[in-house]
Amino acid sequence: MIFPEKKRFLPINDIPDSLWDRDKKILKLPAELIGSWEELLDNENLRQLALEDYDNGSTGGEDKLETDTHLAKRYTGSCARTILSILDPLDNVDLASDAYVSIFSGGDVFLLDIPSGSGSGSISILTTLYELRKKQVLPRYPLSIKILAGEISSSARDYFSRQIKKLSPLLKTQAINVEFKITEWNVINKQSNLDLLLKMYDNGKNIPSKLILISNFSGFLGVNNNWNTAKENFESLFYVNRDEHSYVIWIEPQIREAGKIIPKIAGWVIEKFSNLMSKIKNEDELHCHTEIDCAHPLKERQFKTRMKILCFGLTQRNEK
Repeated sequence: MIFPEKKRFLPINDIPDSLWDRDKKILKLPAELIGSWEELLDNENLRQLALEDYDNGSTGGEDKLETDTHLAKRYTGSCARTILSILDPLDNVDLASDAYVSIFSGGDVFLLDIPSGSGSGSISILTTLYELRKKQVLPRYPLSIKILAGEISSSARDYFSRQIKKLSPLLKTQAINVEFKITEWNVINKQSNLDLLLKMYDNGKNIPSKLILISNFSGFLGVNNNWNTAKENFESLFYVNRDEHSYVIWIEPQIREAGKIIPKIAGWVIEKFSNLMSKIKNEDELHCHTEIDCAHPLKERQFKTRMKILCFGLTQRNEK
């Protein structure tokens, strides 16, 4: 991405040691996130699966087995990518980092999390904000976040809801109040998407600060013509979400499917929304990639976190 030089909203030197080992250059997951995840593992008898080295590459899915396998084997990787996009300790995705900090600085915020899975995106945002406020890196201005999540798996929706219930009292100690709703959502079903659209409008109206967080979708959108089927539904979601301070952040792992689908999505975004993005002229400026080592929460080792990310504004006042 190419952007004018400017001071970051979250200076790298201000990132606390609890989230970033600057000497070893290792990212750390927030303790509250790890605790919430481990509680789910124990309650669902998944800890042994999480400890096994074998990984079948599960990307999640509609049934409980797929959801549980992803929770045990891939959930923390998804969290690490979101946290990497917030902290950006290697200074590779500063636009996304600045977007998070400006959106969640205080006041009222609407967050649409799709597909939410078991909550890795939102839980990562909430626990990272908690830690940054606790360490006095970010000011403790009152922050009210309305989260609307869409997810096809009933098991994942349950896991997400349980984590929010557990973490909400803790978040309030740092002046973060969460209102949470989750609904069934199938991106290639028009009626399902219309239902989400109406809920999004109802929950997000009169809230000028908005974020659509999309993550871990390339495995699905990259096959069976699913992107061509889904893109009209994404267009509706993006247009309805335009506001004074509205962003889309799309995060994917660096897998083969993402390498194919992300440039295609970026080109579509430029075609459909270029009137909202005065500084971005082509798809190469819209997306980038980065990687980092992250401390494993259950093992004395690190795992490599690689991500591709798109970040762009949906600012209504720039509309033609």
